[in-house]
Amino acid sequence: PESPQQFMDTRANQSLESAEAKPCVSQSPGVPPTVPRLCANNCTPEEVCKQLQEWGCCVVEGLVSPDVVDEVRNDLQPYLESRKTYSEGGTVGIPGLKDFSGNKSKRVLGILGKSTASWKMAAHPLVEQVTEQMMLPFCDRVWLITSMLRSVYPGEGNQPLHQDRHSIPEMTIRPRPGYTNEQLTPGMQWGVASLWAISDSTVENGATRVVPGSHRWNLGVQDMDTSYIYGSTKGTSAGVAAEAVQETPAERAKKSAVHAPMKKGSVLFYLGGVIHGGSQNTSDDSRRDLILLHYGPAWIRQEENMFLTIPRSIAQKMPSKLQKLIGYTLHGQTLGMADVNGDYGDPQEWLAQWRAANEVIADTQQ
Repeated sequence: PESPQQFMDTRANQSLESAEAKPCVSQSPGVPPTVPRLCANNCTPEEVCKQLQEWGCCVVEGLVSPDVVDEVRNDLQPYLESRKTYSEGGTVGIPGLKDFSGNKSKRVLGILGKSTASWKMAAHPLVEQVTEQMMLPFCDRVWLITSMLRSVYPGEGNQPLHQDRHSIPEMTIRPRPGYTNEQLTPGMQWGVASLWAISDSTVENGATRVVPGSHRWNLGVQDMDTSYIYGSTKGTSAGVAAEAVQETPAERAKKSAVHAPMKKGSVLFYLGGVIHGGSQNTSDDSRRDLILLHYGPAWIRQEENMFLTIPRSIAQKMPSKLQKLIGYTLHGQTLGMADVNGDYGDPQEWLAQWRAANEVIADTQQ
């Protein structure tokens, strides 16, 4: 008979072939829920948000065409070729994150400045509506927190399971007036991630592991590595009977994690409080490429400094919607203001004036 892990892996790979929405329920004793799946050609933002509220994660299959992701992948390939993995003698930008970043993985930040095709993913209408429905109860505007390509090469090990709110101090955020309890469930999650498959993502080549429902464990703000944070402390998780859980949250997370394989062009949405992590690439020659576009409230500092990773000369050519997504915008009346005409003003107007001034300089030099 199949072990629970073999059962999960087989079912995860089989789900790649189906476009039907999958219920997030356990189908075998001792086997955790699967990641819910919806088909892009017939799902709504409300359906995606319902799955995020309940399970904290959801795959939308075929959200962009293979042609779009192929173009993005080709745009970013030169940046990958110019870099080495740590196992090849490459350096790690933040030494403390070496084990987290991986020995046989490469990363590229600022992808919106390196691939115009990626703009179709960053500003996709479904992504925009999902992130706003989940985040606007707690802010006036949503923007990008991170834009990153991660390529996982054969031989890479498991990434530590973690949450994506590790950089945020613990605090209680009150929602804006006018929202129902259903819209606020399960509370402020600090962000909504969209993880795009720009190559087929399988159990063998390192498909992301997710712990459905872990956003409801009331864990608070944690570090990247759950095994480091929780140590040997035993206890219960929210909503689970005390007699059913006599293990650390880290132990429970490892047992409950399931793979979320995807065909290229599909996207995995997950909330910032959901425990997740990349898995080992056991294939012989299959590189897994994923793009992380993580959205959060525009009153929180971006994890990626996009004013440095995306050249201003490219930002000024972007549509206004994208400029606002990467940071050229206000939250509320003055947060993020810039000097415009000798007074505080909107970064959108500042960028327009900068562009006009540079066009004049260019004209005089011709």
